[in-house]
Amino acid sequence: MPAALRTRLDHVSGQLALGLGRESAELLLRADAAARGRQAVPEHVRDDAELVVLADGAVGGRLGADVPRGPDQFGVGVADLGAADAAEPDLVDQHPPREPVVDDATSFVTPSQRADRETHRIRVAIRQTGPVTTTTISFGRDIPDDAELRLCGDITGGKRALELGVGRSQNAIAFALVGAKAIAVDPDESKIASLRSAAAQAEVSVACHVTDLADLGFATSASIELVVADHTIGDDVDDLGRLLRQVHRVLRSSRPFVISVPHPFAGVHSTDELGSRVLPYGTVGRTIGDWHIQLSRANFRVDRILELGVSDISPVPTTLVIRAQKEGD
Repeated sequence: MPAALRTRLDHVSGQLALGLGRESAELLLRADAAARGRQAVPEHVRDDAELVVLADGAVGGRLGADVPRGPDQFGVGVADLGAADAAEPDLVDQHPPREPVVDDATSFVTPSQRADRETHRIRVAIRQTGPVTTTTISFGRDIPDDAELRLCGDITGGKRALELGVGRSQNAIAFALVGAKAIAVDPDESKIASLRSAAAQAEVSVACHVTDLADLGFATSASIELVVADHTIGDDVDDLGRLLRQVHRVLRSSRPFVISVPHPFAGVHSTDELGSRVLPYGTVGRTIGDWHIQLSRANFRVDRILELGVSDISPVPTTLVIRAQKEGD
């Protein structure tokens, strides 16, 4: 490494954001040198962090999530990063220069749109230059999401997906980021306002409705592809049957309604100011049997029941996830 460039690195190393390591800093400076007219030198990607550095730089330069083939703003092509010592591990598996680098992450674009682009596996939405927002549907804290559970099916291509009650993860944004027409309903105006703000930051559109969860008159019959209720249907829902009938009306036939709630058995052991107590099963939250009966009465067929959250610190499941599919028209 030239002494002048090493001196420059020493000068700025203490001021680099996010605590980047020396190797990542060197990569940035080499790229910067290329951008200023010096000859571009292919770099070797040694770890995920270095690839993220380039990806973040591309996003900050408003190139979007995918960098077109050819030299980028640094003068270094993404595919060229693999042209280095074959003895070292390589994220891009030593692809030949100018060949597309394609990963196995869920794509935001169609194959025809992607054919002339190179992609990295740590993605952000196209044109998104703010904070990265999750594109995976969540069912609760510290449990697998839909990337692993695969409960929701395909909602790309403008299919309509409804978040029934705005949960902690704001799943309507995940719907929109994968290409669905996202809808959210919640009686709490502050939750809707927070969702609108998050959607604007993620540069996506979500149709928001401040109304009771059972008031779905804004949606025509059989027009929704997916409904997700992430810890939003609690014991305070007085008329669960009416709510389920409304969800049944707006869902398309055979499409999923995914519900996550605190597992009813987790409430058996309770600790409060009176100390530890054991409560009868079913006195805290609806039982699994209750859910099955209510969904069956509303003409849903329950095909998945998942009891999640068992760990070293939780010997009983913390979360119950149910998938029910609409039967009939």
